[in-house]
Amino acid sequence: MKKVKGCLYIGPYAENDFGGGLGINKNKKMLESIFRDNFTKIEFETEMPLLRKLLCTLRGYTLGLNARLCRETLNRIRQKPPEYIFIDGSAYGKICKRIKKRYPRIQIVTFFHNVECKYVYAVLKKKKKLGNLLTWLATYYSERLAIQYSDTIIALNERDNRQLATIYRRKADHLLPVSFEDRFDPSRLNDNPHSRLKGLFIGSLFYANYHGIKWFVQHVAPFINADIDIVGKNFETVRNELETSPNVHVIGSVTDMAEYIYNADFLIAPIFEGSGMKLKTAEALMYGKTVFGTTEAFEGYEVDYERVGGLCNTAEEFIDKINGIKGSAIRYNSYCREIYLQKYSNEVSARKFRSFFKI
Repeated sequence: MKKVKGCLYIGPYAENDFGGGLGINKNKKMLESIFRDNFTKIEFETEMPLLRKLLCTLRGYTLGLNARLCRETLNRIRQKPPEYIFIDGSAYGKICKRIKKRYPRIQIVTFFHNVECKYVYAVLKKKKKLGNLLTWLATYYSERLAIQYSDTIIALNERDNRQLATIYRRKADHLLPVSFEDRFDPSRLNDNPHSRLKGLFIGSLFYANYHGIKWFVQHVAPFINADIDIVGKNFETVRNELETSPNVHVIGSVTDMAEYIYNADFLIAPIFEGSGMKLKTAEALMYGKTVFGTTEAFEGYEVDYERVGGLCNTAEEFIDKINGIKGSAIRYNSYCREIYLQKYSNEVSARKFRSFFKI
């Protein structure tokens, strides 16, 4: 067995355990469990003042990275070179290049949470602004450097793998689907039937979530025999735009998301854009919840659509599936829970993750 000198983590600081922060924090925990005392971190904030962000973007730095951080990182590596450097995100190619040029023997592992240039390009198409164009160009440049200078690339699913091959002419070395910490507590299941079926949408307020649920509110909600709660960070700021049907209720930011998930009869995931995999789907499976979602919501998941809930890409499909529900017996879906335990738990992910390192 090869003796490990250690691993240095480089990536964004994620204060909250939701959305993208879940995946970032999960990677850190898994690395720490592998390398233990030989694991160190360099973390940075992704938010910065607008002018500073523009200057960094013009220099090819994205998502919080800048020249000062690169210098400090190289100095840290010089003092104590690790065997592995784990870069948590595909848009940090500039630091990847500088490390590899100076320390060619260090193994660089880059984790692609998605194909970032595709995501940024989708934003650019919706909002054709100079800032978005510059961000897309910087992201493409940084991602290409990450592809070029990483020894190992980890992606989430085959779709991202195909996109990497098409855009950058290199496939990932490993695929690691998203996973979710097991927080399921059977004692919190609510068996009391609602007077009407209760559906739930979860997610923070960003463009793919907003446009998806707005479409659902307009084209599906008025025609289903169920109430729909919308729960997620900052959605309360668009309450008036979404509560256009009497059966739609915007809750917004909450301290305990689980309370709403346990109480729901089913979850909806009307997501039509994006890349990578949707953590909200893994979360729903973990809680044993029936899910009605789009192809995008289920991207990368190996499930039986009929048993998990339903694959719905049109308003008619959502309406038919939801109105076809018989009573509230679907509140706990044992198939969803079993699939989670087999394929999408953190324990399963950790075993695969460990195998990527020669330990």
